[in-house]
Amino acid sequence: MADAFGFLSAAWGLELTASGREEIEAQAESLSKRHVEEYLKDSDLRKLGHTSSLPKEIARISSDVIAPGNYLVQVQKVADITQPTKFQEEFDGGKWRLLVVDLSIGDQKFKAIEFDSTKALGVHLPPGTKLLLYSTKEWPLRVQNGHILLGPDSVEVLGGYVEKLVESWKADKDVKETRLLWRTDGVKKNTDGQGPPLWVDFDPKKAPRGTAHRKQMEEERREWQKGQAAVKSTDAKQGRDDDSGPRFQKEDLEDDSGAAMPVRSQVSSNAFKQQEKGGGKGKSKGKSDEDGGGGGKRGRKGRDDYEEEKRAPQATFSLAAAIKPTKAGELPDEAVAAKNAAQTADEDWGWEESS
Repeated sequence: MADAFGFLSAAWGLELTASGREEIEAQAESLSKRHVEEYLKDSDLRKLGHTSSLPKEIARISSDVIAPGNYLVQVQKVADITQPTKFQEEFDGGKWRLLVVDLSIGDQKFKAIEFDSTKALGVHLPPGTKLLLYSTKEWPLRVQNGHILLGPDSVEVLGGYVEKLVESWKADKDVKETRLLWRTDGVKKNTDGQGPPLWVDFDPKKAPRGTAHRKQMEEERREWQKGQAAVKSTDAKQGRDDDSGPRFQKEDLEDDSGAAMPVRSQVSSNAFKQQEKGGGKGKSKGKSDEDGGGGGKRGRKGRDDYEEEKRAPQATFSLAAAIKPTKAGELPDEAVAAKNAAQTADEDWGWEESS
């Protein structure tokens, strides 16, 4: 059992966990070296139990050198950052390209950059492709600002086909190509290449002119007017047919004996009856006028007296009511009244003395 997976540590720099070994034993064709390698190439390493001998947290390394050895990694995305953002995964700049590869292995993700031109790499590589990185004493694999620097002597494309990742990648590319075709052609075409004609901008120079064009416009206008006249005549005929007959049939308003059915209204007979006025039309003078009742018009004085009687009593408020009781125990109103009385007495005494 150990011999079946022992070569992976030296050849690819990874070791399988117990769950990874059980998965390969259950699903691989055999435990031969070739079948184990094929199974790993066609598997998503993010879900397969394994550990890698690559340094941890490569994305945080500012500048370092990876120890000599071979390291298996999985491609997640390849983009040419010299292209516009929308086309970085579709085209590469050829001689002037600069590829950035998103890689994953074990439980970490990091990026690699094409430091030297490497023909084996390109945007055509689908996700799930396996790469083998080489690091030697003479040509060590370098890490700069969290990116592994790749060259033609430090990377090898092993291949592999992860079905789910490839299907999602192809579907995304098809959508982008269709969107690009739609923008360039001006219309959205079907998969068979058929669709509506292309949009052509109006060109005044190609616009029809002359007597022939004027006659054609007049003929089209006459045809349109004929159609409008036919529609109006049809509507008028339908209106006359509707107005020719009676609105009600006599039979619907007769009972079984042929007599007219009585009209039954749900409105009460007293609904619109005016209120009767008391008394007569004469001008009577007496108690009824004074009290405001009986016939005739009630005077304004009687109405005001009546309203006066019905008006609720209102409490009067004075400033003295808000003053606290005096030290002698007198209420505020009493104190004010006593003060006013004293002033009046003084004034009367002064007038008498002067006289």
